[in-house]
Amino acid sequence: MVAGCDDGIFEPIDYAKLNLDKEDYLPDALLDCGVGSVSWSEVFGYDVEQIKGEGPKDWRDFWDTKKFPGKRGMKKSPLANLEFALMADGVAPADVYSILRTPEGKDRAFKKLDEIKPHVVWWERNTQATQLLADKEVVMTAGSSGRFATAITDEKRNFKIVWDGQIMDYEYWSIPKDHPQTDLAYSFIAFASRPERIADQTNYIPYGPLRKSAAPLVKPEVAEYLPTSPANMKAALKTDTQFWADNSADLNQRFQAWVAQ
Repeated sequence: MVAGCDDGIFEPIDYAKLNLDKEDYLPDALLDCGVGSVSWSEVFGYDVEQIKGEGPKDWRDFWDTKKFPGKRGMKKSPLANLEFALMADGVAPADVYSILRTPEGKDRAFKKLDEIKPHVVWWERNTQATQLLADKEVVMTAGSSGRFATAITDEKRNFKIVWDGQIMDYEYWSIPKDHPQTDLAYSFIAFASRPERIADQTNYIPYGPLRKSAAPLVKPEVAEYLPTSPANMKAALKTDTQFWADNSADLNQRFQAWVAQ
């Protein structure tokens, strides 16, 4: 969405037409070409049957193959993995992107990835992460928070989600440039942005509301699996979408060459 906005693919949002309370939204939820709706995140989870007792607590533990032996699952993509690597190397979430913007920071992330590479099973589709864990091909894996939550609540898997260092990403409503029914699009976005509508969506997929007034309307048994729940946000990192819009091509090329080495 950010890249498309930069390229003129989407209409700039006229917020006067939506009458939204901007203070009711999380930071970065209302952008030039997108109205934020819900958040999902990249986290990691582990199999309680394979890791008994006290389990891993953060990305440093994910990298610690001596304390927690076994294979790890990771997506074959630089997005999120570079951030995970820096946090595993001791970088605070708030400092990740300032470091990653430098050539030295990028080198540092890849150097940290070198450490865990021999222990990684790479996956490419979100469904593969939880399946690898269910099949006990890995003891822990990075993956989508929603997939882990569904595996736990619906499939009754004995998994545990580690929220420390979660990387949050947002879903937005956008309007294509020169849309023939712009007024109708605004009417839909206004409807979809009502707190009760955003809260109701959590009953179908555990994505966190970006509108603060929607949070009290979420069922308690659902709230614990949402990226936006206060307990899960204590050490969260919001994806810097502009960074990835500017750097994804170069970093993806470098990452894929690194994987193939």
